[in-house]
Amino acid sequence: MAVRNTLSPNITVGKILILLWAILSVWAVIVIGKQYLNGQVYKLGIRDGKTFAIVEIIDRTEQSCEPVRLYTKEKEVNLIRVDCQNEQNQQVSADESQSDKSATTEKQTDKKTE
Repeated sequence: MAVRNTLSPNITVGKILILLWAILSVWAVIVIGKQYLNGQVYKLGIRDGKTFAIVEIIDRTEQSCEPVRLYTKEKEVNLIRVDCQNEQNQQVSADESQSDKSATTEKQTDKKTE
């Protein structure tokens, strides 16, 4: 009598091995795909997000000379373009010199009227 390599008439050892191989292959593809997504795609998303944020900040500062408020849980800053700051300083200086001239003119007219 020959020993048969079967567990039941319809299930053979070869079929079980093929089924185990298929399950392990699907599992391996899922694990490798998850690692790829977590590694490459996630890093790409972070990089693109940073780039988008920087472009958005630049666009907002170019629109006006109003400060752009940036904050995290720990820190807060107001950004303003340097050329806007220079313009504001020049305007303040011009206003101050104009008011100084006005004050000097008023003093001179007061002296003349005395």
